Amino acid sequence: MKIKLISIALGVLLFFPFGCATLTETGELYRESVQDIKDDRIDFAVINLQFIAKEAPRSPYAPTAMFALGEYYFDNSDYFNSLKMFSNYIHNYSKHKGVIFAKLIIYKIIAEFKNEEALSSQ
Repeated sequence: MKIKLISIALGVLLFFPFGCATLTETGELYRESVQDIKDDRIDFAVINLQFIAKEAPRSPYAPTAMFALGEYYFDNSDYFNSLKMFSNYIHNYSKHKGVIFAKLIIYKIIAEFKNEEALSSQ
């Protein structure tokens, strides 16, 4: 659990956008999400990040929110939602600095399912 929490917090902090956008409503929600992660209130962080990703796709916080959600779903073995979130992230924010990591996680999910499929057919 600690490793998951640390990886989500690192992902969120790694892609933290700076600037005047921090004074917006989405900026406030994003800061609340970061604090919720630090305080081990993951469910509240996820709700705020989902709101940012869905309701404010043009916000400077949306790419980071989508990446963090994809990572959260992956860490919780929710591979369908992880693939969906990372695919949308790559499609919508193809020049964002986390795209290569999103592609690697998608590859890891696909490789894992191919290995399971190969093992089950033997």
